[in-house]
Amino acid sequence: MPTNVPPQYRDAEQRFREAVSVQGKIAALQEML
Repeated sequence: MPTNVPPQYRDAEQRFREAVSVQGKIAALQEML
């Protein structure tokens, strides 16, 4: 199902997928909120 999210969310999601550390993933998740 397609979602209507802003470009900032897509950028944060990409950073989340590329993050290797837990801290990096947490930071990206916080940006998604």
